[in-house]
Amino acid sequence: MSPSPTGSTSSITSPLCLYNEDIEHLRGPIKAQIERGLAELGAPQAPLPQWVDDQVEELINALRLVDKSAADAYKVRLGG
Repeated sequence: MSPSPTGSTSSITSPLCLYNEDIEHLRGPIKAQIERGLAELGAPQAPLPQWVDDQVEELINALRLVDKSAADAYKVRLGG
């Protein structure tokens, strides 16, 4: 198994593949960036609305689909 850019392992060695565990780790940083941006704009500190959580979830699901497609294409290219 080869390590991913973040240190996880996978049988797929394509640098394009994010790997599911790496994708899941994006949730916190994405939400943190949104919160920082709102704070910089002077928005009051409050929990993010549910629609933001929903949009982050949609983004993560889209990344999973892209990752799976890249992994599948890489396997085909390798003849697997």
